[in-house]
Amino acid sequence: RGYQRACAGQVRYVVTNEYGMQNLPKAVALAQTACAADEALACSDLAELYYAGEGVAVDRAQAAALFRKSCDGNGPASACFNYAIMLDKRQVEDFAPARAFEYYRTACRNGSNEACINLAADYLDGQRVSFDLDIAEGLLEQACNRESLTACANLGSLLV
Repeated sequence: RGYQRACAGQVRYVVTNEYGMQNLPKAVALAQTACAADEALACSDLAELYYAGEGVAVDRAQAAALFRKSCDGNGPASACFNYAIMLDKRQVEDFAPARAFEYYRTACRNGSNEACINLAADYLDGQRVSFDLDIAEGLLEQACNRESLTACANLGSLLV
């Protein structure tokens, strides 16, 4: 009825069997409609379906485009992180290391602990950006404070 946010929210209910309502074709249809109306969450959910081949054929190019659309449309941090990972894995035709870094940064700022950990690794590695121990420590501390055990362990190792 034109209120696509509700459709975007319903996708998660019908994509898994957790609620006893699994219906992948319906999930794909709902997500496609809501994403076409620029509901960023639906674009992210649809990207995950294309990436995994659930209810649709596996299509990594389509998944990447949808993750990017979701991230650029202020979607969930996971969409930005997933797009950055696809960039790093060269699963995107227009690969550029600097673009992956920017999407990790956006994901980290939006709450993705995994993205903060990857950014910290970039600052410690010094390949994609200049080596900066203080920034790496800050990123790990931020994710650790959000209860990421991996970030806490990495921060502990860094401090030792």
